[in-house]
Amino acid sequence: MFILFSLFHACHTTEKTTSHSPNDENDMVEPAAAPDLQWEEAFKISERPYALTADSEQQIIYCNGQSGENIYTWNNTGSPSRLTGQFSDSHGLFFAEDGLYYTTSDHGVTGSLEHYQDGASTELAVQADNGTLFRWPMDLQQSSTNEWILADYNEAALFVFSSAGTFRIDAGSSFPETLAWLDNNLYIGGEDGIWKMEWPQGNPEQVDDRAAYGLVAVNNEIWAVNSTDGIFAIGGNAAPIEDIARPGKMLHFENMLYVADHAGQYVWVATTLEE
Repeated sequence: MFILFSLFHACHTTEKTTSHSPNDENDMVEPAAAPDLQWEEAFKISERPYALTADSEQQIIYCNGQSGENIYTWNNTGSPSRLTGQFSDSHGLFFAEDGLYYTTSDHGVTGSLEHYQDGASTELAVQADNGTLFRWPMDLQQSSTNEWILADYNEAALFVFSSAGTFRIDAGSSFPETLAWLDNNLYIGGEDGIWKMEWPQGNPEQVDDRAAYGLVAVNNEIWAVNSTDGIFAIGGNAAPIEDIARPGKMLHFENMLYVADHAGQYVWVATTLEE
């Protein structure tokens, strides 16, 4: 399923390369410079890498393959090791203080939020309190108040899971697939652009109309990536990434920027990330 989705993006998505903010005509601020990065292969995932997250205490990066059946760990040396456990159709990954959280989807029809700890997974939620099913939750983030936010591509919405219940809210994007935090703002990316939402009471506002297959906070900016423009800060100029066929989910970890190639077999790393 992941491979088909990657090919769909490559063949059918129209990305905008000449516009930045939807309000450019009223914005006289000089666009941010294009990121100046050098890339090399970090590690290989044979079934193609998808999502990335990290355990900062143990200095371990987690990455799942696009088959969804395997999740791997990598400690900056050698080849990745397969994580013990049963994983079915895993998608988004997020490492929290109490273990690994991930989302699943059964071919975009039904999905779930799962918690992996001590070799076993526990299903936490599959639908909102009003009965709306998770369908294709492609990414997830944790808020500062321990809410879990899921970007559901097929439902064109966000799901928020917490001890108070599970709710469906507007994502802004009609195709939400990637999430990132900066300060108290949630950023939502999809093939139709990037939205910013003040958490938890704000409404999504579009801040860039270029596609975003991955979002990440770097040096007090939100960076985005797509296969046409390359990598860019919101509203800023883009730098091409020639070696990565279809850049996707990103991870900023230990002053290094990692990008999963959704059309290849490698996770790439930028080795000259400037502070």
